[in-house]
Amino acid sequence: AHDFMVLLSDCRFADARADIGGAACVTGSAFVDFESCVFENTTADEAGGAAASLSRGGQLTAVHSRFLGSRSLGEGGGGAVLTGDASTTVVQGSLFEGTSAEGNGSGGALRSTGSSATLVFGGQSFGSTASLRGGFVSADESAVVEVRGSGVFSSRAGRE
Repeated sequence: AHDFMVLLSDCRFADARADIGGAACVTGSAFVDFESCVFENTTADEAGGAAASLSRGGQLTAVHSRFLGSRSLGEGGGGAVLTGDASTTVVQGSLFEGTSAEGNGSGGALRSTGSSATLVFGGQSFGSTASLRGGFVSADESAVVEVRGSGVFSSRAGRE
């Protein structure tokens, strides 16, 4: 059973800031759907520049959404989205542009960690960067990442 289900449609999150999940942090066994939403210049001091899914058995879904200039500043990474704690993130037909994992972080757009799963279908990424690993996406521990029918352009990782 799920704690709750939330649908956010045609929303704009701009200049939001938090420790984890700059605009949204999903916990518990929640299902949260973002449809046609824009995350612009959102920042997380630790991880998940726009959003974080840390819900055991829960799911964060972004459909036809845009992540523009989202960034994480800490080692947790995930410039746009952090998925962890046995949760799932599904991204369909969404755009990541100029997202970054700074401060020794990995996954310029997406980071999946700790038995979590990140699934991307028909996404586009332009200019995502990470200071450590995975300019577009990074997975560690027992995480699973699947990317299909997507384009990744001008991403980079590592110190210069």
